[in-house]
Amino acid sequence: MQEALIKEMTDEKKLIDFRLIDGTEDLEYFTAEGYTDRQEVEQDEYGNWYVKGYLPIPTDDEKAEKVRAKRNLYLQIYVDPIVSNPLRWADMSEEEQQDIVNYRLYLLNIPEQPEFPDIEVKTFDEWKAEA
Repeated sequence: MQEALIKEMTDEKKLIDFRLIDGTEDLEYFTAEGYTDRQEVEQDEYGNWYVKGYLPIPTDDEKAEKVRAKRNLYLQIYVDPIVSNPLRWADMSEEEQQDIVNYRLYLLNIPEQPEFPDIEVKTFDEWKAEA
């Protein structure tokens, strides 16, 4: 599909005007694709523009990036504050320490799972409930 230039943006609506980057118009092409000459557009969570109501399917790379970001966030929230603090770590029972170690391994091994990137990253509490 040819790239279109987002010509007009307001706070209320973002409209796409089917003018190609080189400045020529190709309304015939876009009408053949089922578009009108002006349609409202939205941005997906990755910053890509699409015609409102026609959300594109994310690529495996986009899904993998999102899963890794969530995994990294959970490492920072649930694991790093404990394992990087010797006093906190020492106050935990062996069972609690082992839970943190196992949760860390679960998070680190997510990209190796066969269903990756179509996998939901669990919080510590969700993981613990299923363990």
